Amino acid sequence: MYILINNSSLVTFARFADTTCPLVLSHNVLLEFLKKTEIVRLRSEDGTAIGDAIALAAARLKNAEEELQQRRARFIEDSEQANNERESGFKIKSKVIILLTDGINNAGQYDPIRTAELAKEWGIKIYSIGIGSAQAYTTIQTPLGTYKMPTGQNLDEGLLKTIAERTGGFYGRADDAETLVKIVKKINDLEKTEVKSVQYAQYSEHFGQWTLAALLILALEILARCTVFRKIP
Repeated sequence: MYILINNSSLVTFARFADTTCPLVLSHNVLLEFLKKTEIVRLRSEDGTAIGDAIALAAARLKNAEEELQQRRARFIEDSEQANNERESGFKIKSKVIILLTDGINNAGQYDPIRTAELAKEWGIKIYSIGIGSAQAYTTIQTPLGTYKMPTGQNLDEGLLKTIAERTGGFYGRADDAETLVKIVKKINDLEKTEVKSVQYAQYSEHFGQWTLAALLILALEILARCTVFRKIP
């Protein structure tokens, strides 16, 4: 299985790249999608399309930045801040893709190096992580039973290093869970950014009908003073 995570979104890929989880604010939601992710079962879907996965993840980050820019402009369209932002442009300070794979690029339409260069143009940094072990093996089924056969190294570390270096990230090799946690922690420490949030409150007034009823009662009270229902001194 090959997994690529970009910010708060999840893209999984084998022969084809798919958005498993769209951009979300909660990492807990992302983890729930990750728990339900399964390896491909059909040979026709097997493969490793690293280039396609990078292209899809990078496009989502770029689109997210453009959507945020348009949304902010709509909210503060008439303010001085909006004019300043239109001049300087709204940018997401840290756009990061974390690429995890245990294979070599052997499928897909897009070249991984080309998509990495495109990600760099869009201001996206890629951290690549190779998952593997020298003790890797595969399970085969024979008439005499199930056997484990050692396999050779099936990880293109040169490609992963190049992808990371060209975008300003780094490559890390994780042969076990403990090493993977250390690599992710290092990325987290490097990408900590001060975040400024802007909140908008929309109010919907519902007192109009009650105000109209009150005015009607007041008018009736004034009219009553001019009739037999007027107050007796």
